Amino acid sequence: MLVPIDLFAEVRDDRLRFGKASGPARPWLGMYATDMDGRLQVAGLAHGAPAD
Repeated sequence: MLVPIDLFAEVRDDRLRFGKASGPARPWLGMYATDMDGRLQVAGLAHGAPAD
């Protein structure tokens, strides 16, 4: 699993102390998207994800 460091920094202390983030859950569709000619294009779906 890859997590951008700027996102991890926001929840680092809670993860180390409590094993999870204390804030609200971040919604996840399981959709991979890319920019194609200024438009959003679905590049793929994660197996078993809500978008699958």
